[in-house]
Amino acid sequence: MSGIADRYTFQELWQHYRNCRRNKRNTRNALAFEIDAEAKLLALQQELRDHTYRPGRSICFVTDGPKPREVFAADFRDRIVHHLLVHHLERVFEPCFIHDSYACRRGKGTLAASDRLMEFLRRAPGSGSAWASATSGRSVCFPRGASRIRRRRAVRGRAARSSEVRRAPRGIGVDSGGRRAAN
Repeated sequence: MSGIADRYTFQELWQHYRNCRRNKRNTRNALAFEIDAEAKLLALQQELRDHTYRPGRSICFVTDGPKPREVFAADFRDRIVHHLLVHHLERVFEPCFIHDSYACRRGKGTLAASDRLMEFLRRAPGSGSAWASATSGRSVCFPRGASRIRRRRAVRGRAARSSEVRRAPRGIGVDSGGRRAAN
């Protein structure tokens, strides 16, 4: 097979299933999926190839960490598809990120961001003899006044030039209002 079907081989789905269950092995959804994983992966493979895949229901819970927050977690089956998509889409979008962007990127993260911050603080003028400080903030890829429509157009423009994105399963994505994104 060629084209889109190559992406949905059983071996690739199995690998993403294994990666997905690594930190979710003892969750109820992961255990339920594991009972008949091969058959469920074959069914998922067929849905992806036929473009009939639709995300399932998410579960909602509240964390009791330092700050309580509401979390919506995708069903385990959908998490496998997320792993598959990220694997292919990061090749498209990774080159457009700046070096000092650390969230949700392979080889980056909190520790790498902290190390980089310390490097910048050591290089600050008067380092060691004067106070240098840093603030935590959210960096934005678009100017503050950029509308949501303009941001979407920019992402879609890059996506339209990528065969990886054009071959992604239909029905994937939810906009910030919780509604299904248009295809």
